[in-house]
Amino acid sequence: MVPYHFKLRNVIKEPIFQKRLCRLYRYSSSECRSNDGKHTPDVGRMRERDLIRTLTHHGIQTTQCEKKHSRADCFIDDNSVSIKHYTSKYNKGFKVTWTSDKDKADEDIFNFISNGLNDDMLIVKLDESNHTVTFFFMSINTLNRLVRNHAGHKTFDPLKFNEDKEKINPYKVFKKKGATNDRGVEFTTDFIKDFYRNCEWSESFNGTFIGDPKDADERRDRMLAEICN
Repeated sequence: MVPYHFKLRNVIKEPIFQKRLCRLYRYSSSECRSNDGKHTPDVGRMRERDLIRTLTHHGIQTTQCEKKHSRADCFIDDNSVSIKHYTSKYNKGFKVTWTSDKDKADEDIFNFISNGLNDDMLIVKLDESNHTVTFFFMSINTLNRLVRNHAGHKTFDPLKFNEDKEKINPYKVFKKKGATNDRGVEFTTDFIKDFYRNCEWSESFNGTFIGDPKDADERRDRMLAEICN
């Protein structure tokens, strides 16, 4: 049986998929703007929806629901997937989870190290400088193996974790929160470099994904005209 992420990769390679996805990205980009023209925080969630709906339209079975112990953004063929978008020309970091509580962040970090993460990761980099979209996929098995190696924790056995706690350094994997308003838990720079080197696959294509705020107003004007007619 072909692993689901190979089917996913084949769809991402399709030019019509790329064209449709970038069109939705432009919609979200134009809608999620503050008065000063900057993207609002909800643009990430909108882009996730753009991607999920476009995958569904191209025959990838996706569902959005909650499962215990999962931080997944969707399930593809019943495989939990965490989707992360960021806009940069660099392979930078991204939030694994969101919280402004430093104690909660530390709790999450130690849980990730002792028990492992639960979801495959699909990272989408939007490079505005050369209009390139790049997908990076990493399975949960590869991700947890990488986490163990960086932290010095060889197994996800909670009892073993407690015994060897002094030898394990979770902050080689995750950044320690420095301020209360530092929202979320992020991977360290060294871990991110290894993440991109060890992902199962990556795919890039060119496309226009940045929308003009005026586009959102024009769409509403057209919708209003259609409703009135």
